[in-house]
Amino acid sequence: APTENSTTALTEIATVAVGDEYFADACFIGDSRTQGLMMYSAPESATFLALKGMTVESFFKNKAFEKKTKTAEQMLKKHKFGKIYIMLGLNELGWSYSNLFIKRYGELIDSIKESQPKAKIFVQSILPVSADKSSSHKSFNNPRIMEYNRMVFNMCVEKQVIYLNVRESVEDKKGNLPKEATTDGIHMNKAYCDKWMQYLRTHTDASVAQKQEVASTS
Repeated sequence: APTENSTTALTEIATVAVGDEYFADACFIGDSRTQGLMMYSAPESATFLALKGMTVESFFKNKAFEKKTKTAEQMLKKHKFGKIYIMLGLNELGWSYSNLFIKRYGELIDSIKESQPKAKIFVQSILPVSADKSSSHKSFNNPRIMEYNRMVFNMCVEKQVIYLNVRESVEDKKGNLPKEATTDGIHMNKAYCDKWMQYLRTHTDASVAQKQEVASTS
């Protein structure tokens, strides 16, 4: 039936993977996991403003770029990008006040919008940790990551930017990072960084986050 074919065609168009040239004007902001993506899987033409231990606070404060003279925020005032990919929140899981994290994340988005008015902003969900790590750590655990991701999603709705649920590219059926993905329960090997990168290559046309209508259960 023609209808069946046309649906298939549409799905194929929506999930076609973009090549490296798409990322030539992309900037990735994040912590050591984003550094892993840079090392293993990302196109060489992409720009990375990624730091080990990076937080929403160090974006504004840490002079780690251009021979330690500029912050990530200052770097974005110097160069124009077409796409900005952000993944932060892992290192803030231990913060006592999660509302401070999300307020600062919102300010970070405002700053990027100001310096990059034409860029498409992709905010990525925080990736899960392994089941072992999750059950043994009071802040680096998956329930806490889920809670932070809900806040990040709501912030994206408020700021009218894209929320990319990249965790679905690497998590197992229980929402954990699989054992074979990682040696320390947090950082991913090449095979899993490739899965993450493939997700980014096939989700370039995602739309701005919208408040989801949740059916009332009362």
